[in-house]
Amino acid sequence: MEEKLYELVVEELQSGKQRMGIWAKALSLSGGNQELAKAKYIDLRVQSIRDEQFIAKQNSRRNDHSINQLIEKARKKNANFQDLKTLCTFLGLSAVGKKGLFRDSWKIKDANNVEHIFNDSDDLEAFLVARYDNDKT
Repeated sequence: MEEKLYELVVEELQSGKQRMGIWAKALSLSGGNQELAKAKYIDLRVQSIRDEQFIAKQNSRRNDHSINQLIEKARKKNANFQDLKTLCTFLGLSAVGKKGLFRDSWKIKDANNVEHIFNDSDDLEAFLVARYDNDKT
């Protein structure tokens, strides 16, 4: 894994597509020496990639926890309007909802642009739970 990170960074340097902020720091640390800056850039950029991976993993864990909480609310038919919008987003669906006096209505589109209409939030909750369960398997 580590070798791949260094390879990726060297390819960035060779293609001239390095991160300018990191390059500026490397140049500053090397006193303007271009060759030394390349070596510094490699170390700084590899650490930057590791940091980005760590943050992505942390966010993924948070999102998994959040989606599980929303799914449990939907299973119990206890999700509110905003919960359902958020759950749709997590599942890659675009959602347009209208709050009604007694019932909400929803127009949902999936990634294939297939449209689903729901005249009740309970029906949408059942659809989202089924989609989540289906996506997990």
